[in-house]
Amino acid sequence: MKTGKVLSQEESTKDAVGKTKCFNAFKAPLQDDTGDVVGLVGTLVDTTAEKEAENLKIEIEGQKIAIQAATEASHDIRSPARTVYSMIDSAADRIPEDIRVPVRATVASIIDIANSFIDRIQGKFVPTLEEQKPIIASLDLMQILGEKRYQHTGSPINFTEDYASGSKLVFIKVQQSHFKRMISNLLNNAIEALEGKKGSIHLGLGIDDMKKDVKITIQDTGKGMPKEIVDKIKSGAAVATDKKEGHGIGLTQIREAIERNWGKFDVISTPGEGTKMIVIFPITVSPEWLAKDIKLNKGDTVTILDDDPSIHVNWDTHFKKHTNDVQLKHFIIGKEAIEFINTFPEKNKLYLLTDYELMKQGMTGIDVIKQTDIKRATLVTSHYDEVGVQKLVAELGVGILPKDLAMEVSIEICDNEKCAMTSIIKIIAMVIVEDNEMMRTSTAKAAETKGKNADTYGDPDNFLKNAHKYDKNVIMLIDHEFNGSTLNGFDVLKQLHELGFTRLYLFSGRRFEENEVPDYVTVIMKTDIDGFMKLFD
Repeated sequence: MKTGKVLSQEESTKDAVGKTKCFNAFKAPLQDDTGDVVGLVGTLVDTTAEKEAENLKIEIEGQKIAIQAATEASHDIRSPARTVYSMIDSAADRIPEDIRVPVRATVASIIDIANSFIDRIQGKFVPTLEEQKPIIASLDLMQILGEKRYQHTGSPINFTEDYASGSKLVFIKVQQSHFKRMISNLLNNAIEALEGKKGSIHLGLGIDDMKKDVKITIQDTGKGMPKEIVDKIKSGAAVATDKKEGHGIGLTQIREAIERNWGKFDVISTPGEGTKMIVIFPITVSPEWLAKDIKLNKGDTVTILDDDPSIHVNWDTHFKKHTNDVQLKHFIIGKEAIEFINTFPEKNKLYLLTDYELMKQGMTGIDVIKQTDIKRATLVTSHYDEVGVQKLVAELGVGILPKDLAMEVSIEICDNEKCAMTSIIKIIAMVIVEDNEMMRTSTAKAAETKGKNADTYGDPDNFLKNAHKYDKNVIMLIDHEFNGSTLNGFDVLKQLHELGFTRLYLFSGRRFEENEVPDYVTVIMKTDIDGFMKLFD
C-alpha cells in the first residue's frame, strides 16, 4: 500500500467437491486525484487450466525420461542375453546337453521378456490370446524347479520332487507361458514363506485313480497362513501382496491361469507348519508325434545314435533286461550309423533311436532317417516341442521321444513282426465324417491312393468328442446331413472353426447358393473326384 506498487502472488483453494483451484491474485492501491491511497483493488485470475497443463507437461516429460530409461535397460538386458545365447551355441559341443538346453531356454525367455517389454513401452504391444496346446507337465515342472535350484544355490532351502508312476508322460492342454508363470509364482510364494531360514519345498505330480486329472502340489515348511487368509484365497477374494506375511504374491495371475485352462485350486495351510498349494488340470490326449513305447521283435538290432556318451550309458541300463532278445549297436557319428544301416543285410530287423542335434556333424537325426530310409525309428530329442521338428517327423511317419523322458518309455518285445511294426506312427491327413458307410470307405481309400491316411466317423457327435486329437491343419471333410443326429454339416464345421481348424470342407450331394455357405467353408461335391484329389496337392 505504501509503495504504491501492484502485488502479484499465486494462491490455491478447494472448491465444493474438493478439487484444487489455482489463481493469480493481484492487489493494487486505489488512489484519488491527489495521489493519496484511499483503498485497495483486488483481482483474481483463474489459472487452474494453465497450471494443470503445466503439471501435465512436467509429468509427460518425466514419463518420457522413465520410458527412455526403461527402453535402454531392456536393450542393455537383451544385448548380453543374445551374446550368451550365441556363446552357448558356439560352445554347444563342449556343454552337456542336460545343461545346454535348459540354459538356452532360460536365456531365450529373458530375450522374449525384454522384447515384449520394449514393445509395451513403445506402444507396439498388441495383446493376443495365447493358444492352448498339449504340453508334458512334468518337463515344464522340472525346468522351473531346476531354475529355482540354480537361483537359490547355497541357500538353506532343500528342494525335492516326486513324480508318480506314469505321470511323467502325461499331457495337459494349457496356455504354456501362463502355466509356467503360475508354477513359478507358487514356488516363489513357498520360498518367501521360508523367510530365508532352513526349510524344504516339495513339488509333486500325480494322477487321480480315474486317470482323468493330474494333481500338482507345492508344499513348504514355512510360516503358514492364518485361516482368514486361506479362506480369502479359496473364495477368490482380494489378498494384498505382502512378502513379509508370505502370501498374495502372484495370486491374481495364478487364478487367471487356472480359470483359462479348466483347472482347480486348493490351499491347505497351518500357521507355524507350512502351506500346501494344490493345482489340478484335466489330462488331454497325447499328440500323434509322441512315441508312447518302443516295440521290438526278438532278434532285432537297435541302433542308437547320440553325440553324448552318457546317453548311451542310459540306454544300456534301460535295455539291460532285454539283452537276450535284442542287440544294441551304438554310434556317436551320424555318417558311421548311416553306413551301418545301409549295409545291414536285413533292414526290417533294425530299429533306430537317434538324437536330433548332432553337434558339428553337418547333419541331424532327421537326415540320418532320410538317408537310410529306415521305417522303424524314433527321434529322441530335447527339441521335441519345436513345430518344425514335429512337421519333419510327421512327413517321415516316425515318432518323437523327449530326451529327458527317454528312460520312462516302456520297451515291449514282440513275438511276431506285425506287433513291432505298430510302432510306426500313422500320420492323419484327413478326417471324413460321413454316415453312409460305402461313401465313407471309398473316400478313405481314394485318399490312400494319394499316400494319405484318413480317419473316418459315421456319427458327428462321436467325432466332435475326439476332434481335439487332431492338428489344426488336418483336412476336415464333413457330410451335409446325418441320420439320427440333431447336427448338420454346417453345425459341425462351425464348431471346428471356433476350435481353430482351418481346412474345412462340406462334403455334399447338392449345390448351395453363395450366401448359404460361411466364408470359412469350401464345398466339395461328392461327384467331384478331381476336386477331392486336389485337396492333397
